[in-house]
Amino acid sequence: VYNLINNFGNMSLNATRMIPYGKTFYLQEWTASAACLTNLAAVKIRIRATTIHGTRIAGVFLFTDSISLQNSSYQKTFCVPRKIPQLSVIKITANTTIAGPYVDGSYSGCLEDNE
Repeated sequence: VYNLINNFGNMSLNATRMIPYGKTFYLQEWTASAACLTNLAAVKIRIRATTIHGTRIAGVFLFTDSISLQNSSYQKTFCVPRKIPQLSVIKITANTTIAGPYVDGSYSGCLEDNE
């Protein structure tokens, strides 16, 4: 289980998703931002998946893209969408140098049926 919605909640704030069986996800873009009241915080934000070059590697999260931000935002559009096969897991993670920053990340693409 990678994600649960708590009782009395109506959404998930977790950016980890598994590609359904029989589908392929094509990652087209992702965005990230970090903000902190002080200029002391730097945040490393990464989008990773259990796949590389369109091949699933179960249980191993490999870097798709990574950015270090300090009170700024980032957007990346992949000229060639990244192929993420069925049952792969895709996620965004953030590591900060100090406590306190607000971090946001999202990704989008298309989900297609396998032939």
